[in-house]
Amino acid sequence: HDDWVDVLVGTYAGIDAQFYFDRTDGDLVGLAMFADPDWDPCEIYFGNFRTVESRHLPHRWEIRHGDRLFSVFEINSWDFGDKTNTADPSDDASQGAVDGAADGAEEGSRG
Repeated sequence: HDDWVDVLVGTYAGIDAQFYFDRTDGDLVGLAMFADPDWDPCEIYFGNFRTVESRHLPHRWEIRHGDRLFSVFEINSWDFGDKTNTADPSDDASQGAVDGAADGAEEGSRG
């Protein structure tokens, strides 16, 4: 992200996470998770925002670890399920789904 962002920092069970928000529209444009202070963080950058069912959503997710690209997801569609559906909430179809395809993925280390 080329512009200044607001950062929310959280810690849970010794793991630090940083959430990056665009200062003009409040979009979550990235996050970084630090599993260990001596390791590189896992980072996700969100982009290509479009409005879907009155929600402003990212259609591109870039996942990195350190200086290495792990994967890029181009989201083709978002499905929030039938809002009148009274199906069992544990049923995946009633929870909504994201259809996406990995594009240009490189093998990366997990850490």
